[in-house]
Amino acid sequence: MRSKLPPFICFICGIVLLLQFFSPWDPIEKDMLEWVGNSTQVVGVFALAIGIASLVHMHGNKIKRKMPGWGFSLITLLCVVVVATIGLIPANNIKVKSPIVAKTDIFGETNLFVETTHTLFGFQTDSSFTNTIVAGKKIPVNKKSVPMFDWFYNYIFVPLSATTFSLLAFYIMSAAYRAVRVKSWEAGLLLVAAIIVLLGQVPMEQIPFVGKFIACGTIKGISTFEYLKSIILDFPNTAAKRGIIIGIALGGLATSIKIIFGIERPYMGGQG
Repeated sequence: MRSKLPPFICFICGIVLLLQFFSPWDPIEKDMLEWVGNSTQVVGVFALAIGIASLVHMHGNKIKRKMPGWGFSLITLLCVVVVATIGLIPANNIKVKSPIVAKTDIFGETNLFVETTHTLFGFQTDSSFTNTIVAGKKIPVNKKSVPMFDWFYNYIFVPLSATTFSLLAFYIMSAAYRAVRVKSWEAGLLLVAAIIVLLGQVPMEQIPFVGKFIACGTIKGISTFEYLKSIILDFPNTAAKRGIIIGIALGGLATSIKIIFGIERPYMGGQG
């Protein structure tokens, strides 16, 4: 029974999710899909519990044994406790009452919005904004919020994520440099395309001293490099990307069919 029930549940859920794309019947298109979605949330809660237990076990061992970097593990566990505790605080319905001001966005259009700052204990009028759009204008809103939780997310998690991705940019540049070394005509073609796309991303004519030495010119009213970049991205790049996506989709479909019909059972740890 233990080896037959999980594949049976997997088969039913897989068929329901598959049929909802082809069946206009409400019990399948709405009711059964909603049931599967709610079941997924229940499974996700147990997966979250397992993930937290694994996190505590791994970092707890590093702290206990004073392994290299155990201080970072201590900070990680403290953050888990603090954020989890804050997350249990009920949400407050905060009404933002700030003056509506007009400012120009990056496209040169003037929009109305509400200036506020989300602090650790609530909203205060300052620099950032919280708003909604009604009849084409941004106005103050009632916001469901846990200020302390949102503060940790906006001012700790988001900056750390931005820092991590900023560091990844240097590794990507290093990998790109190794990838475009000219060892064949294909690599040379890749190098030329990469240089054109890079130059097309930068408004060369606006860079002091550089625009004078690189005669960009214009094609159809836009910079030459920007025009060539759009050609590369819209045609050969898009064609290759679509081919890759189609291949991934076919591979995912084949794997899904194997899992639905019990040919492969990765959720059983290779057993059954």
